[in-house]
Amino acid sequence: MNTQENNKLIAEFMGVRHTDDSKYLETLKEMKSEGLYFEQGYMTSELHYYTDWRWLMEVVGRINDLNNVVQIHDNHVKIVNNTKSEVLVDIIEGSMFEAIYQAIVEFIKIYKNN
Repeated sequence: MNTQENNKLIAEFMGVRHTDDSKYLETLKEMKSEGLYFEQGYMTSELHYYTDWRWLMEVVGRINDLNNVVQIHDNHVKIVNNTKSEVLVDIIEGSMFEAIYQAIVEFIKIYKNN
């Protein structure tokens, strides 16, 4: 998966409304022509899970809320299920941010399959 697909995956896990940029703009045009305007969520290009610590840490919090623990040690990240004391994800990447991002993506893939 590429970064855009990973960000969509994370957004869906977080319940964040989003749409492809071109569709978002078309929807806004249609609403404006009908005299309506309201926020539709985020354009795909506005999903900043891969660049912004605040966005990333919100996901870590959600994973922890699901009875897991995200353990971060420099560029080594583990996600452990509290109930089973089972390591679900074990990632080592170039930087701490990259490791957290990759661990989140892998966790969500596992979560979706269960």
